[in-house]
Amino acid sequence: MKGQVQLKAIVVFLAVLVLAIVIFGLYRSGVLEKIGILIPGLNSTKEPLKVDGLVGYNLESDVLEFYDGIKWYELKDKVDFDGKIITSESLRKDLLTDFYFRISARENIKYDIDAELLGEVYNLPSDIMLKFVISGDWPFNACVSKLQNNGDVIFSLVSDALLGNKCSGDLIYGELTVKKSGEVYIRKLSNNLETLEESGSKVINQEFIEEIVDVAEEWKFSVLKKPVTIHYTDDVGDFSLVVCVEKDRNIRLIADLSKPAGESC
Repeated sequence: MKGQVQLKAIVVFLAVLVLAIVIFGLYRSGVLEKIGILIPGLNSTKEPLKVDGLVGYNLESDVLEFYDGIKWYELKDKVDFDGKIITSESLRKDLLTDFYFRISARENIKYDIDAELLGEVYNLPSDIMLKFVISGDWPFNACVSKLQNNGDVIFSLVSDALLGNKCSGDLIYGELTVKKSGEVYIRKLSNNLETLEESGSKVINQEFIEEIVDVAEEWKFSVLKKPVTIHYTDDVGDFSLVVCVEKDRNIRLIADLSKPAGESC
C-alpha cells in the first residue's frame, strides 16, 4: 500500500516536471505569445507583440488588427514595430477618429437627383407619387453630410446649387442614407416632402441604388488619397510617422508602417 502511494507521488511529480519543461520551452520559442492572442488573459506579461509593419482596421468586424507575417489578429493592447510601440488607443484615434471618420478629410460632393427618376424610386403607388412636391425646386441635390461610425453615408437633400465648391442650401428637405449593407433609405426633414415618412422609406429602384451607392463608396474611400499620421513611442520619447492607407477589397484598411509616405498617396 505504501509503495503504491509513493509510486503515485513519483508519477505526479514527473508529470508536473514534464509540463513545466514544455511550458518553459513554449515560452522561450514565443509560441505562448501567439497563443496569448487567441486566449485572453494567458499572456500576462503585457509585452507588446511584434508586428511586421502592417496594422489595419477591419471594416466588417469594426476592430483594429495587426499582421504577424502569417495572419491577422485583433489589436487589443499594443504592438512593437522595429522598436516603435503603438497602442490600440492611439491607433484608433489616428486611423479612425482623425482620418477615416473625419468628413473634412474629403472633398465636398454634390449629386444631382433627376426629377423623372424620383417617381420610380420609392415603394409607393404612382398616383401618390405625383404629390411629391419640393416647393417647385427641381431637381434638388444630395450633398454628403456625414459618415456614420457604422460605415453608413448620409446625404442631405438640399434645394440650393453648389456654391464655392461646397454644398449649401437654405433648407434641408430630407436625408438619403446609403447603408453599409448596400440598402438605401430616404426620410423627410421638411413637411414639403408630402409622401415621405420621418422614420424613413426604403428605396427600391435598382438603377438609382447602384448609382448612389457608387457615389457614396467613391466619396467614402477618397480619403485614402491622403496619408495618415500614426503616433508611437520608443526608448527616447513620443514621435509619429506618416504612411499611406490602402483598402484590402472591402474587408479592411491597411497601413504599412515600413513605408513612409509623402504629401499624397
